[in-house]
Amino acid sequence: MLPCSQAGAIAFLARSGGPAAETEILETHISRIFLTGDRAFKMKRAVKLPYLDFSTPELRLAACRKFQRVDRSGALHRRAADHARR
Repeated sequence: MLPCSQAGAIAFLARSGGPAAETEILETHISRIFLTGDRAFKMKRAVKLPYLDFSTPELRLAACRKFQRVDRSGALHRRAADHARR
């Protein structure tokens, strides 16, 4: 884990459903997933591991753009969000 703080982004996404909505936060070794209402938001964690480097905002953005090219329909994210809610 890197000392980079993502606290502001985490706080923003945690209340993304509005003041009355509950947000469930799931954590993996490289991401945080915010489930609120019928929406899911995924955030890459600021980490540098032997097999990937998300240590800077630029590297995280590049990874997100690459994934968008692979999953143009969003089907992978919808399936992951549906699975997480079970």
